[in-house]
Amino acid sequence: MSEEKQETNGFLAGAIFGAIVGGAMAMFLNGEEGEELRKNLRQKGKLIFKNLGLLVEETASEGVEVIQEEKQVIGKTIETIKDEGKKTIRHFFLRAGRKLS
Repeated sequence: MSEEKQETNGFLAGAIFGAIVGGAMAMFLNGEEGEELRKNLRQKGKLIFKNLGLLVEETASEGVEVIQEEKQVIGKTIETIKDEGKKTIRHFFLRAGRKLS
């Protein structure tokens, strides 16, 4: 895994952990009554999941782009290897006094 991806994963884990701990602390330190507190927690939970969904979508989209770019690079590398292999074989047969058709 690349260093950049490890940093992103670490950031995401930290953000999620921070949201959970922050939510728990707010629940214990807040002076709201039970029903009002539950309502606020539901609203904040929905907002967190919405934002998390957007973040996952964005990350997945970036991942698809990276995969497509890497496919192109790999395809070009394979073609280069094939071409170099053909040249090497031709060179070998020419030096051996034979012609490759």
